[in-house]
Amino acid sequence: MHAQFFRIETYALRPGGKRWSAGQVLEETYRVPANCPHIARPSFRVIEGPETLGPILEACRAVMDRARDAAGRRARGSTPILLSAVASYPDPLEGAGEEARGRMARWRDRVVKTWKDWWGPQIVAIVEHLDEARYHLHGLVIAPLRAGRVAMGEVFPAVAARQTARETGQSKRLQDRAYKSGLRAMQDAFWQAVSAAEGHARVGPRRQRLTRAEWKARRAEQERLAARARDLDAREAALREMDAYAALAAAEGARRRAEDAEERARRAEERAAQAERDAAAGREALALLERARAEAARIEAMGGWRTSRTPAEREARVIDRMRAIAFPR
Repeated sequence: MHAQFFRIETYALRPGGKRWSAGQVLEETYRVPANCPHIARPSFRVIEGPETLGPILEACRAVMDRARDAAGRRARGSTPILLSAVASYPDPLEGAGEEARGRMARWRDRVVKTWKDWWGPQIVAIVEHLDEARYHLHGLVIAPLRAGRVAMGEVFPAVAARQTARETGQSKRLQDRAYKSGLRAMQDAFWQAVSAAEGHARVGPRRQRLTRAEWKARRAEQERLAARARDLDAREAALREMDAYAALAAAEGARRRAEDAEERARRAEERAAQAERDAAAGREALALLERARAEAARIEAMGGWRTSRTPAEREARVIDRMRAIAFPR
């Protein structure tokens, strides 16, 4: 069992002393030859974010163009704007089998998920390096602006802790202590979210001053706990999958019931429309009948013709008139 390796640094657009600038860190991350001379054959893959560093550097510059200091003046180029996180897989992969590489892929997925949970939309890129002795990931985060000022404390709790100590009037020594406490808290959070489930120790044996036997015992216990954690994760994933299937089945049932209801409504509308057409035809037939009766009554009321014609002639004339009314040409 190896100990986790997780490091966070912040960088400004302008380099300071021996510290790199944000642009240099981006060039090293994206394997620009000028800033990775130690790598004979650069090999990297972008998991999240742009395929080149240009958009990230432009985004950093855009934030700094709008940033102001406490006095309202334009922020200095030495103001940290880019946070770079590096997580290295503790176990060597050279000569590792399929199972070991599967564990590494699971670790990678945990790191990516954890960083996304921590930083959300502020994380602009996640890049994996495949060309060094230890497989590792780089996470790049741009600090947001709050009230015109660069708010690095929102993405880096150690900076937030130091700012709180400064604002409460504590000494420089206590401010540094608060910063280190914030760093340890992030290491603890990374261990809980990523390393513990993979059987990696929080710190190494030398840091804990353990004998070899104690370290082996601690390693065995950690691996046992990690296996149990992975088993619980697998059970939770299975339960989530069952819940998803149940929700899908319920949604499918609801969809079918809705379609059946729509079909029944459509048929009812068709029956209602047919009934309306039948009623209109009936009303038209009744109107024609009433007109025929009225015409017959008018003819019956005409004088003089009854006595001058036979009953058969009178009946024929009435029928002809009714036909003319019912079936006009």
